[in-house]
Amino acid sequence: PDSKMDFPAYKATFSVLFHFHSLSMASHLGLLFDEAVTAVAATLRNTSSELNERQHAIYSYADCLTKTQVHKLQSTSLVRHHAARVFGWVIPHHELVKWLCDQFQSTNTKRVLSIGSGSCLLETAMHLEFISRGQSIQVVCIEDFRETDSGHTQTVFAISPMLQLRSMPRLQQNDGLFISWGRQPWWYGSNTNIYTEVEQKVVLGREVDTVVIIGGCNQHVYRSDTFGGSSLNEECDTSLASTVTHRSNLRWSPTRSNDHGVRITNYFGTSDQAVAWKRIH
Repeated sequence: PDSKMDFPAYKATFSVLFHFHSLSMASHLGLLFDEAVTAVAATLRNTSSELNERQHAIYSYADCLTKTQVHKLQSTSLVRHHAARVFGWVIPHHELVKWLCDQFQSTNTKRVLSIGSGSCLLETAMHLEFISRGQSIQVVCIEDFRETDSGHTQTVFAISPMLQLRSMPRLQQNDGLFISWGRQPWWYGSNTNIYTEVEQKVVLGREVDTVVIIGGCNQHVYRSDTFGGSSLNEECDTSLASTVTHRSNLRWSPTRSNDHGVRITNYFGTSDQAVAWKRIH
């Protein structure tokens, strides 16, 4: 595609690749995604690209994936796995991006810290959305890539003035926290990890009023249904109205994206949700 990001060729190709099962065709798959990565990244990083062109680059790709149902392929599919690995596990649809930005903007957040940001495509979409609203909220992508596939070089889509860091910075007043599909520490044989350590810092401090978590409700992922001693009684059952139980004096109020008609589209095919946890003062 050219710098305007017209994707009809990719839509046709993905339609064919939906039935892709042959390991012998893996090289063709790699070339397809390499071209898509190059095109999206080039448009985002081109200083002459207009804001709407950069946003179109992201949302066209997101629409392409869902319309061709690549995200619904069986878990062993190389297409599904490669798309998720290259572009991120959550597909950045515009409605989701707007909802995420709403949560941080509503609490006067000055800086969004995204932990385990991977490709940073979803975060870049948020950055562009903030700009379109005239907001100067800084988006910081934090990723050390220790949990990514060995031997795989991750493309990071972040653009200036976003920041890319390999470790957690010191929390500042009016920081917001964003976690998309974090892991529990015991998944890697440990008692703590960056997600649990940052949660403890947030709970003990007063810098962060908004924490948004995208994830499931099982023992392997950093859970979206609980934070800082407050828990959704419905866990990941989005068919029920949200109610919360508080187990400490510090209380957090949850808002699920599903309650606003915004659903998560990802590659897992499992129950997950986006929950904004806001500190109750």
